[in-house]
Amino acid sequence: MRKAIILAGFVLCATFSSVAQHTASEQTIKPVPYPDFNAPKVQRITKRQAIQLISSNTAIPHTRYEILINARVDVLPALKDDRSFLKPVFSRAKWEMIDWGSGNFEGGPRFSSMEFYKAGKYYAMFRKYSYSSKAKNGDYNMRLTEEFELMGN
Repeated sequence: MRKAIILAGFVLCATFSSVAQHTASEQTIKPVPYPDFNAPKVQRITKRQAIQLISSNTAIPHTRYEILINARVDVLPALKDDRSFLKPVFSRAKWEMIDWGSGNFEGGPRFSSMEFYKAGKYYAMFRKYSYSSKAKNGDYNMRLTEEFELMGN
């Protein structure tokens, strides 16, 4: 009887060990699940709050702040006529624009990006047109947001 209990315990331990190793090896192969928990947090804020955070330099590092500029955009403006809400806010707060770019991306028709620098700190800013919903006539409605993130201390 004692030998049977020991044998059953051994089999149970071996089975558990095999399952644990199998589960551990599966976890190393699987991709990172969505959402990516390493991505910055997004906080939706008002335009007034954005002005306050940028001008007082009180943004939390690695937190992405999002402002809804327009909930419905019917026509994509020409790139040369597209004006950012946040760019003049950074300029008035004496942040220097050190890089910029624009293009098309998978989640929407256009984005613009800018980087600002002041006293050893960097901000990344994004202006994004993205599809929000499909209208009855088959067209997609767009929304316009601007985001900014302090890239560390």
